Amino acid sequence: MKNKIMIILALSFGLLGSMGITFANKDCDEESSVAPQWGITDETKILNTEKDGEIMPDLVQNPEYVYPSNKQLDKNKLFDIDKKIDKEGISKDKGEIKLQQTMTLQEFCEMMEKDPSEFTQISPDRLVTIVQVHYPAGLEHYRMGMIENAFSTTFYDAETGSYLGSIVKSLNK
Repeated sequence: MKNKIMIILALSFGLLGSMGITFANKDCDEESSVAPQWGITDETKILNTEKDGEIMPDLVQNPEYVYPSNKQLDKNKLFDIDKKIDKEGISKDKGEIKLQQTMTLQEFCEMMEKDPSEFTQISPDRLVTIVQVHYPAGLEHYRMGMIENAFSTTFYDAETGSYLGSIVKSLNK
């Protein structure tokens, strides 16, 4: 008799346990049907049930420039680029300054056959100062090694003197 009671209890617990698992799986299926899929859409943007949180804000398609337009800037307010140019170093490397001029980024891009949209943080109407140096004997570049008959174009923000970039190429090619 004791064995029959044990078997009945075991079967009862087994039946109740399997029913609990079935209901638990049913709840999981319902949750997964409303869970967000890969990627963020307007429907999946809400983070919590109170619907007052967001996973991420909307993308800013046209952010403000870090360097906004200043083409109307008084020439007296331009940075003295001679403080940045290492004329002694250029001379030591047997280089010769070919151009030192202030222009807008748009004009610089036209001169260098570049697309102004490459410079996403700089307004095309921002004044930049260009310094071009020719190194007929070559230039030892820290990344590219020795560049024979090198021509270096470096550009700075004309208002602040901040270095914005450079292009170094060989005139032999």
